[in-house]
Amino acid sequence: MGDGVLSEPVVIGETQTDRLVEALNAWVNAQEEPNLYREWIEGLTIYVPQFGEFWDDIADNESFSSVLVYPNPVIDRVVIEGIEVAEVDVYNVLGQLVKTVQNANEINVSDLMEGMYLLRITAADGKCYTNRVAVRR
Repeated sequence: MGDGVLSEPVVIGETQTDRLVEALNAWVNAQEEPNLYREWIEGLTIYVPQFGEFWDDIADNESFSSVLVYPNPVIDRVVIEGIEVAEVDVYNVLGQLVKTVQNANEINVSDLMEGMYLLRITAADGKCYTNRVAVRR
């Protein structure tokens, strides 16, 4: 303990932890029907918990390292490098589609509220990629 992000350890069932992801998963496992919930994992680019499988069709996506998305955090526009983009769907943390952009490797996010967003990027060759960005104001 001591290397987690929670200010103090929490106890959920038989789990005591100061790691947010462990606490979230302990809560899921303590539910009457844990199979109704999805597992949480640590974010790959920044420490932000995310669902292990955000959508079933995203599970087969290419690696995060295949596509460069920057800057992150972002203020007004996100640049996508490494592929030719056919479409980008932007989802908020509730999983709601908030924006779709086609045929552009730069995405204007100045109209989005501050927060975390998931980018589902479809390349011209049909492959799908996901990445997260934090919009800051």
